[in-house]
Amino acid sequence: ETFVKNHHAWYLPILETVKSMTLLLPGRFDDNMIQSETIYSSLNLIGLYNDTILDRPRGTVSTLQCGVETVAISYAKNILMVLELTEVLIEMIASKKFVDKDARKKWRVILFIETLKVGCRLLMLKNNGGRMVVPAPPEQIASDLKIKKRAQYAEEARRTLQKHPGARFHDLVEMYINKERGETNPHGTFVAKPGTPASHYRQSQKYVPSTQEVTAEVLFHVRPIAYVLGKLFCRNSSWLPVLLSAFCDATSRKLTASHDELSPDQRTEVSRRSTLWLLYLFRSPVFDSITKIPLEFLIRIFSKIPLFGSLFAGIIQVAFALQQHYFYTSG
Repeated sequence: ETFVKNHHAWYLPILETVKSMTLLLPGRFDDNMIQSETIYSSLNLIGLYNDTILDRPRGTVSTLQCGVETVAISYAKNILMVLELTEVLIEMIASKKFVDKDARKKWRVILFIETLKVGCRLLMLKNNGGRMVVPAPPEQIASDLKIKKRAQYAEEARRTLQKHPGARFHDLVEMYINKERGETNPHGTFVAKPGTPASHYRQSQKYVPSTQEVTAEVLFHVRPIAYVLGKLFCRNSSWLPVLLSAFCDATSRKLTASHDELSPDQRTEVSRRSTLWLLYLFRSPVFDSITKIPLEFLIRIFSKIPLFGSLFAGIIQVAFALQQHYFYTSG
């Protein structure tokens, strides 16, 4: 921990560079994917640990706004962060282990992971009173970090002041410390904080969502389980898993409040969810029956073009490789 705190200025950029380079390792998208994915997941976990030491935001999950952060919510976020960094590797190991025995056992492993993730997200949804759980905007994250830093500086100043009880203007200095007044925050907390904008009311603790809105959120979060259960009990060529997941997605979007009624952060989240619908094109059997056909046609066309053809074919082959693993396309 001491090493990370003292040398993070040069150490973390090197770690990020190495992590990016693992994406270009030979065999990254063929039968040797599991080795390179092991390295990539390990580096991501190290990065997560480093961010914890430095008290920095640890990805999107750590910035989710879901009410008062209790011990249970903190554990739920930590479980989500670790699973999101290792789920692909776990799936690859399960695929390799059960490929010749029982392919359904792989889907049982995936179901277990998705059940854990859905449970964590539903816990956060409940803790947030059923309101949509959205990441904090960048400006709020920056503001929270400044507030935390000021609180740390104030605590250090308070300890220093306690060592000098007879110091001049002791009471005045103590008041300034309690009000977090300093060089970077000249007004401290003497100035009242601005109120919550009206556009953010739906995110405030005072807002009570309707049953329809809560149902929309629950359906969105349980859709991965609907898909995996379909894959577990249906044939590989069955359309039922995709249809179940799509039904949850479509119904959730239909029940969500209109665009004008949502806060800016909620609109961003709804747009992100709509973008995830593109991943259906890479799920079986949609990929095999629809998406694969034009991709193969494009490969035949562009393969005749020197240099560019090889590059394009390589990109398409990556798409084929990624499609084979559920968590790459689960959203």
